[in-house]
Amino acid sequence: MRLTGIYIDGFGLFHNLKIDGLTPELTVFLGMNESGKSTLLGFLRAVFFGFPDGRSHENLYPPLAGGQHGGNLTLLTDDEHHYVVERYPGPRGGKVEVLKPDQTRGGKAFLSRLLGMANRALFKNIYAFSLSELQEFETLNTESVREALYSAGAGIDPSSLAKLKTGLEKKEGDLYKPGGTKPEINAILSRLNAISKEKKALLGSIEEYDHIKTQVSHLEGEIRALGERKIEGSMQLKRTEQWINIWPEWVSFSLAKQKLEELEIIDHFPLQGLGRFETLKTRSEDLQNELVKKEEDLRRQESELSAWKIDPNILKQAPSIKELQREQGLFEVVVQEQRSVQEQLSIGEGKLKESLNHLGREWTEKKILEFDNSITTREAVRQYRESLQQARLEEQKKKESFELMNARKNEAEEVIQNLPEPDVKDPGRLAQMRRACSELRRLESEDRLLKEELRNIEDRLGDLEEEKGAFERDLRLQTYALPLWLVFTLIGTGLFSLILSGLQMGRTWTFPSGVLLLLIGLLLWFLKSRVEKNVTNRSKETKQRNQHLTQKMGDLGAKRTHLETHLAGIKERMVTTCSDLSLSQVPSGEELERMGEQLSDRAKALERWIGATEELLQAKKKQEKARLELGYAESEMAKIQTLWQNWLKERGLSPVLTPEGALETLSSIESFREQVGHLTQLRSKMVSLEKTKEEFLGLANRVLKG
Repeated sequence: MRLTGIYIDGFGLFHNLKIDGLTPELTVFLGMNESGKSTLLGFLRAVFFGFPDGRSHENLYPPLAGGQHGGNLTLLTDDEHHYVVERYPGPRGGKVEVLKPDQTRGGKAFLSRLLGMANRALFKNIYAFSLSELQEFETLNTESVREALYSAGAGIDPSSLAKLKTGLEKKEGDLYKPGGTKPEINAILSRLNAISKEKKALLGSIEEYDHIKTQVSHLEGEIRALGERKIEGSMQLKRTEQWINIWPEWVSFSLAKQKLEELEIIDHFPLQGLGRFETLKTRSEDLQNELVKKEEDLRRQESELSAWKIDPNILKQAPSIKELQREQGLFEVVVQEQRSVQEQLSIGEGKLKESLNHLGREWTEKKILEFDNSITTREAVRQYRESLQQARLEEQKKKESFELMNARKNEAEEVIQNLPEPDVKDPGRLAQMRRACSELRRLESEDRLLKEELRNIEDRLGDLEEEKGAFERDLRLQTYALPLWLVFTLIGTGLFSLILSGLQMGRTWTFPSGVLLLLIGLLLWFLKSRVEKNVTNRSKETKQRNQHLTQKMGDLGAKRTHLETHLAGIKERMVTTCSDLSLSQVPSGEELERMGEQLSDRAKALERWIGATEELLQAKKKQEKARLELGYAESEMAKIQTLWQNWLKERGLSPVLTPEGALETLSSIESFREQVGHLTQLRSKMVSLEKTKEEFLGLANRVLKG
């Protein structure tokens, strides 16, 4: 796999930079200092392995020239497939997407597989040995380079092994000591253990809460199922009780049905046939007993008759006497039957009075006989009974549902009472505070890095100013030369001495002095010419270097101005963000870290509180709905009960009767009517017997008178 293209949206001094056509051969990026070579390397690291954390010492390379922080890289694999890796800032190194050849997108896991599971440390220490690490060396001698290469191969930071060893030995005791408590790592480990225990306790509480919540949901389902089973069981119990109550009647009915099947079929069964049958059966038994007595009387009378004397007058009434003899048996039967009918009348009237008392004081025989006891009336009672039973079951079901919803509401209220009420109840406001805190942390990190970069620029400006001052002093020294008047003075003095020595021969000293002065002047002239030539050449070079330093200082000054402007903007944004968090001043990095953790905990607590509040609201809605349904069921029950009572009043029945009581009343009325009919027949029969008895007594009186 190799790199074929680079696009930088915003990274350091780069903005909207696109590099295409990278060949499989070696590609070398050349440029002056601060031209962006290290920035380009940092961009590769950021896209491949994520943006550095704001708490790290690595340069974040904020987009100083504008654009969105980030960009993409185009990769070509050995199988000639193109992949575009794109990353922009976000949590955990930023959001990364890999555009595949089939136009689908992959994430961090796919990028890791694409890079052969290489990580940031391996890439930085083996494939990205940058100048920023090498600049830490005081001199680039062979030993230092060897140590750096050894460090890269060992997978550690490319710094001096000697310095690393010394620093590690010096800090080892301060950072960690086995069994110690004061060293920093020991304190952090102790705090970490405490936090881990607290985390485990909290996780256990959350798991226990989820487990209890799952159990509650399961138990609620079981409660609903048991409620339905309870209703069904209640209905089944009522049916069973009804079956138990009618079981003796059912047994009697079955036995009677069996006996009825054994009897012959009668086409026309007489009215009150059973009562008449019992009466005739009793009468037959009485007649049998009476027959036995008559036979005994007949034998006794025959013996007495043989001893009697015959009266002629009586013989004259022989036809009438014979008729009386013939009717005597009928008379006796009539008298006996009259006594039996009278006894039945007494018993029937007693039963009739008892039945009338059973129905109530307001019932009379006339009211009973006029009452509508038709099949339609019985069917209406059954319909009301079914309606009342259905309404009663519905009311019971709604009542149980209301009690269940009320219990759930109480549980939700108990849960929300156990939760601390958050001071900020608006999730949007809390999310805004978390974003503001995250933005403030990012701005604080960016501010710190920019200040560090600004200090580096100022240090470099100071170094460049010192270097420029040294160049200017060197230039002044180089441009310094002997005054021309001194050279001309020496040459003129020498010539004057020679002329004077020629004119005044007596002064021998003037000639050597003139020659010496002339030679010195000519020598100085020659030296001045040579020096001026060298100075001119060096001056040009120095001026060029000075111009380069001036330009570089100007660039650094412009960069410093840009950074100062950017820092001022960051400060303004930090102040604005602090106002969103109701902070009077910008907190430190540690305070922001703690604030972020607190806001995260508050967000979790608010989420739990909102969830509990929502459950309470839903429970209240369900309770209110169940209450309305219960009220509706009760009103329906009352409406049907009112209709039933009005129906009872319209038919002259007591409004307190239940449908079962009404059916029992109708059965009692039917039985009463049957008893009245039977008594009517007995009274008619009594009248007929009394008439027969009076006819026999009239015949006997006529015989006695004759």
